[in-house]
Amino acid sequence: MARTIAINGTGTASVKPDRISISLTLFALDTDYAKAMQKASQQLESLKKSMGSVGFDSDEIKTTGFNVRTEYETVFNEINQRKNVFKGYNCIHNLKIDFDMDTERLAAVLSAISCASAEPELHIAFTVENSEEIRENLLRAAAENSRKNAEILCDAAGVKLGNLISVRYDIDNMSFLSPTSYRMDRNCMLSASADGCSIDINPENIELSENVEFEWEIV
Repeated sequence: MARTIAINGTGTASVKPDRISISLTLFALDTDYAKAMQKASQQLESLKKSMGSVGFDSDEIKTTGFNVRTEYETVFNEINQRKNVFKGYNCIHNLKIDFDMDTERLAAVLSAISCASAEPELHIAFTVENSEEIRENLLRAAAENSRKNAEILCDAAGVKLGNLISVRYDIDNMSFLSPTSYRMDRNCMLSASADGCSIDINPENIELSENVEFEWEIV
């Protein structure tokens, strides 16, 4: 039976965010389906117009999800009997815009959004542009780390590291988001860039790691 050694290699990185990602959710509710869709279309056009005022082309506003569902609410009559009442068709449109790290532009974008009639829900995140390159570097670092540790153990045991037999790697959904949270009330967004001032946000680094198991022969 061949002698082997299996070592987990780890690659780590602390990455400074260089992109801002704003996720927006628009809601259009009406008891008439056609009117709900019309409201949704008007909201989108209003948002695109507002984003155009701060330098975004229409094709930079990406749709990440679109859903139309029926909404009901529970009501009680005079004898406390419960009944589900149709509220309408709710058109839910999820959108995203990304741009380079620029806190002054972020303030201008938030102000522009607040001026639109759409009134979307917002989520602001700080991320990186070259996520694939970062992942590749992590995997290379994990391989180097594993081989180095295997060679140290073999040297200490008086044996030599042989050919690579297998690699075990479980791909996961790595998050390339900074833990920094950025929230602003809609009423505050109206004056976010009124005087040209903005807060110099310095988001936390994104801490990343990859683990890979390598198995070698021992000779």
